[in-house]
Amino acid sequence: CNFGTKDTPYEMEEESAAPWKSRSSDHMCSADSDDELLSATRPATPSTCSHAHTHMDRSRCSSPIMPKQPRLNFQEHIDKMGLEEFFQHVVGQGQALTALDIADNNIGDEGARIAASILSGSSDLRRVNLRNVGLGPDGLCQIGELVESCSTLDSADLGGVLLGNQAVPFDFCASIARAQHFRALSLTHSKLTADALGYLAKAFADDSCKLEQLKLSYNKLGSDGVRMLTSECRFCLSVRRLELTSNGIDSRGGQMLAEALARSPQSPLRELFVDRNDLQITGCKSFVRNWCSKAGPTLEMLDLRENGLSANEAAVLCDQLGKLLMPRLTFGDKISGFRHLRLGCRPWAREG
Repeated sequence: CNFGTKDTPYEMEEESAAPWKSRSSDHMCSADSDDELLSATRPATPSTCSHAHTHMDRSRCSSPIMPKQPRLNFQEHIDKMGLEEFFQHVVGQGQALTALDIADNNIGDEGARIAASILSGSSDLRRVNLRNVGLGPDGLCQIGELVESCSTLDSADLGGVLLGNQAVPFDFCASIARAQHFRALSLTHSKLTADALGYLAKAFADDSCKLEQLKLSYNKLGSDGVRMLTSECRFCLSVRRLELTSNGIDSRGGQMLAEALARSPQSPLRELFVDRNDLQITGCKSFVRNWCSKAGPTLEMLDLRENGLSANEAAVLCDQLGKLLMPRLTFGDKISGFRHLRLGCRPWAREG
């Protein structure tokens, strides 16, 4: 699969202190789990939609099931105005439109087509949250076109896409690979299996892809999904943060991932989340062995919590690391930089 390249120069802009913008440069980070990825902005009053965007901070949560956040329901407003007028009003906010959050409002593939057509001309839009909006394969491709055409858009939460048994579409993956300004993608809670990753894995290893954060948590990738992701010789060519939380990965998958990383010392990967899987002691040992021998990339965060370890097994691994049994192990210093490894058994299952 040749995704091709396009010359789209991009420089990361500094966040301003405007209330509708996130002050965090790592706006796709979630330290422990499936917390909200995007600092969101949305109409203050859905009945009038008169003020397009206000900043909302989301609390962190380590539960696999996110508690319902209070959201504005745009559905009545969309039904009254129509999707096209609704998005025209949104883009009319001009420079105030830096982030768009319409999560949990059903716009479907048709809404994605209209949004891509209207928002592609935005020169300020940086983040979109389209989680659980009813996107299917066609809608995902439309958002891919938006990502490619909107040169300021650097992150997208597309969790909960409805692909059925289909793979993540080639056209979407090609757009992600070509969009050199795009940095962060979330496809969580989408019931993705290993078979869905074919094109995405190739895009992931493409020379033109500049993706730095990839979140695939709470899917059904399993160890075969790990094999798909690591089959490319240039595994983790650009990604600095990879989240595979709760994917049914067993000890075999853990070993494959650890071995792939050991073969990729030049990888820029710095944060890896494989918590809430089924790595057991064998899979966890593979990562600890890399950590001790400094094989592979120098990880600054490795999360191995909730992988079926007993307290005794966790204590053995901590002993290999030269640490007392603790839920969070810290290495390094202020000069060399701190590194963190989370290694918990059941008593720490919900430690934040």
